[in-house]
Amino acid sequence: MQQVLTIDNLPSARRESAWRDAVCNTFVRLECQHEKHAPAHGRLQAGVLGALHVARVTASPQRVERTAAGAAQDDQAYVLASVQLRGSTVVRQGGREAVLTPGCIAFYDTARAYTLNLPNDFDQIVLHLPRQAIERNVPRGLRHMAKRLNAANPFAQAILALAPQLLRMVDAARLDLAERTAAAAVELISLALDSLDSVGAPDAPMELALDDAAGPMGSRPDTHAVADALVWRARELVGNELAETALSPRFVATQLGVSLRRLQEVFQARGTTLSDCIWDMRLEFARSLLAANHAPSSVSAIAYAAGFTDVAHFSRRFKQRYGVAPSAYRNTQM
Repeated sequence: MQQVLTIDNLPSARRESAWRDAVCNTFVRLECQHEKHAPAHGRLQAGVLGALHVARVTASPQRVERTAAGAAQDDQAYVLASVQLRGSTVVRQGGREAVLTPGCIAFYDTARAYTLNLPNDFDQIVLHLPRQAIERNVPRGLRHMAKRLNAANPFAQAILALAPQLLRMVDAARLDLAERTAAAAVELISLALDSLDSVGAPDAPMELALDDAAGPMGSRPDTHAVADALVWRARELVGNELAETALSPRFVATQLGVSLRRLQEVFQARGTTLSDCIWDMRLEFARSLLAANHAPSSVSAIAYAAGFTDVAHFSRRFKQRYGVAPSAYRNTQM
């Protein structure tokens, strides 16, 4: 059965320990430390599909460490695959380092020590793979821990499309279908690992698909996955620049190196606009600050921290979104 846990409604003093317990129960023995400069928040959604364990983690900046002592205490070992949806992750294991941005995937082995640095708010799906199955399918697969599958890699795109559906199937699939689906997923990921043995795995040629030079939308077989990666890259950039008053769709397009028209197209195809995305993320950031005990002392300070230049405009938008004025919302959180 799928389990969902959130620490957002807990008192600030209890959030970190509750999150550490939840992460250890879901994954393996880990040490988690939230970055102190940001309000701690986190949501964990997890379930089992056949031999595959699937989890989606959405949380605030943190550092996760698997120590050698922790690895030695666990009887079972897994290969974990992190599928980055939003934010970034730095995976370190065995002297290697992989930097994940939206659409990228990296693997790491729970039988050995590793660290994950997540410097900003993030959203990722983590797949628990039986280590023995990986060793059987890809004898040299464990040599590729802390290596990155680029977002443009066809295997990464296939896993990126599949991972959210695996989580949706946790409660919906019949037992026999769950087991067969899990086996197929493990086989796909094994192929992805095996592809890392190839020199110049097929990443680079598809990077051009992010620009207009690749042709109109719908003319390429990889359109949807590449567009998803572009949306996630845009959202990541917006999340890192919320306090910047010059933040705008044109600013984002310039920073990503794509045309404004292309960026507007991929958001419109999802029934929204990049401008709405910017305002929504600013409001959600402001809401998290209002709910935090160590938030700035005034509503105006929070408005400015979220990139608003007019407090009245902020209050009006906040009430439209959440049905209550910012000051009244904060009073309910105390």
